[in-house]
Amino acid sequence: MDDLAARLAPHAGLIASLDEVTILVGPGGDQHRLAIDEVFGKPTNIILKEFYVDDAIPRSELLARRAELKVIFNSHHDRQGVIHLPLTGGEEGCSYGVLAFDCTKRLIAGAYIGHDLGVSERYRGQGIGRQLVIERLILDGSLPEWESDKPGYSRAGAAAHVSALRAMQPLLPDVLSPAHGTLLRG
Repeated sequence: MDDLAARLAPHAGLIASLDEVTILVGPGGDQHRLAIDEVFGKPTNIILKEFYVDDAIPRSELLARRAELKVIFNSHHDRQGVIHLPLTGGEEGCSYGVLAFDCTKRLIAGAYIGHDLGVSERYRGQGIGRQLVIERLILDGSLPEWESDKPGYSRAGAAAHVSALRAMQPLLPDVLSPAHGTLLRG
């Protein structure tokens, strides 16, 4: 089993229960309350500024701030040389979200912080949004909009969530084998 499948294993039952609507509204969520509109889109630099992180912060400076942010550094690299960096903090170790960080250019490529998912323009179309959704699900065991009374996404945000589900589903047969516990599919 590869690293991603292993990291998805604790959430396999949840992932198996999701479809293209419930990935957006959450298990038991009301699909009739789902809103997909560009008003929910937000540029990555705004997401980051709202989190008090600059868009082009050097890697060394970001990592130097880990004590302040209580950042946990996991080096899950994808094809683009992007590191997915979970951000946790607060008194109870709550999750703020995840960052995609381009090591070669020392730039933040995307972020899923709070309810906001964004990928910087130069990194769009490379699967970074999809991977941020996957990393957020692994980090939190759920997705932020699932707790909203009226879940809302931009078209690109909704597409990234559905793409993430499609990327995770083929890994489930490996995860849902007797070697990993209960066989959830027959």
